[in-house]
Amino acid sequence: MSKLTTRPTTTNDKDFDYWDSTKPIVHYPVHVTEEQILSLYQKLDFRYGPLPIEVFGLVGKSVKAGDAGEIYVYDSTTGSLENKIETGHDGSVKRIAAWRGDIVHVVTVSSDGTGRIFNFETGKYCRKLIGHEGPVNCVAVSEDEDFRKALVVPGGKDCTFRTYYLCSGRPKYKELTGHKVPVMAVDFMKVMGGVGMAIVSADVNGEIRIWEK
Repeated sequence: MSKLTTRPTTTNDKDFDYWDSTKPIVHYPVHVTEEQILSLYQKLDFRYGPLPIEVFGLVGKSVKAGDAGEIYVYDSTTGSLENKIETGHDGSVKRIAAWRGDIVHVVTVSSDGTGRIFNFETGKYCRKLIGHEGPVNCVAVSEDEDFRKALVVPGGKDCTFRTYYLCSGRPKYKELTGHKVPVMAVDFMKVMGGVGMAIVSADVNGEIRIWEK
């Protein structure tokens, strides 16, 4: 594996000091590729860029967070602003993720300790995700085709991440613990070693943990 040297630093939280020389620690007898690790590290960057979304697999859109808790929807071809969604968060939006099914849903997480789910086409608020004690730093949504099985996984400054059903906002498991410092990135990845699809989490120290989905 080549040396990882381009790890980003946050622009939001002064107490997060990133680990340019720290090698990742991987738990459990499974294997993740260099590309998967790099993609996880890229998610640690708080300088948030647009999230690309295709509507019905045809029309290109992008979503970007504003400074006051709102999110903006742009036409990817023209770059023109099409919609503004007021999320209702009491703090800044830290991350945006999306479930790209028949009806696209957008998930936001915030420094106010909550996550929120919206119907992308209408901008309508659907449900709220609660449970974290402190800011929520990251979020991932599974690619399950069945809306009833799709999961939302936020990770927080409280050193935990949690799993919720996208359709109801109800927890699937209790909080998943083990990290000693804030969780900064989560993702769903296909890993080898008998696990198959797994949830992979990374914390501020570069420690990576792999959890069977």
